[in-house]
Amino acid sequence: MAWTHIPTAAELSDRLNGLDALLTARNWERAAIVYAFTGVGGPRNSKQPPPPKMNIRTFARQGFAGLTTNKSVEHYRGAWVLAIRQGWARPAEPGQDVELPGHPFPSWPTKGEKVERTWRPLEERLFGQLDQAATAVHRLTVVLPMSDLDDGVRDQLRARLNALRAEADTALDALGHRVAITA
Repeated sequence: MAWTHIPTAAELSDRLNGLDALLTARNWERAAIVYAFTGVGGPRNSKQPPPPKMNIRTFARQGFAGLTTNKSVEHYRGAWVLAIRQGWARPAEPGQDVELPGHPFPSWPTKGEKVERTWRPLEERLFGQLDQAATAVHRLTVVLPMSDLDDGVRDQLRARLNALRAEADTALDALGHRVAITA
């Protein structure tokens, strides 16, 4: 049984670059770290997931040794997703200690070999969408000065936030856990 420590956002660059990368970041370790710091943010990975996660392209642009292309980042992330699906690993987050799979690391596809896309499990997609919605609402209250909005925009925001609240209430009822919200 092998374990590794997922670095925090502040430790990430040191962990994946330089001598430390050559000495410590083996395949499954690299896959766990990539998984912990990447997320699928939207169509063709164009949008950003909530920090400290990055989409695959942004992660590749960080210039970490051996992880400078979208394909390499996708390969390592896909390997960890496969390990989760097979029950060999659990989702990794920054700052955690994680157990590494005792199974062979997936090989790189050979030239011309069709690569099967690894789709995220439903619960991971749902959690990501809910996190994005929460982040958007938070940004609305923190970043956007409400006094700068005209009345028409305010009315539209109220209507959409009320619709969001109604859908959230319906989902909480379906889950059997309703929290009273006071207006």
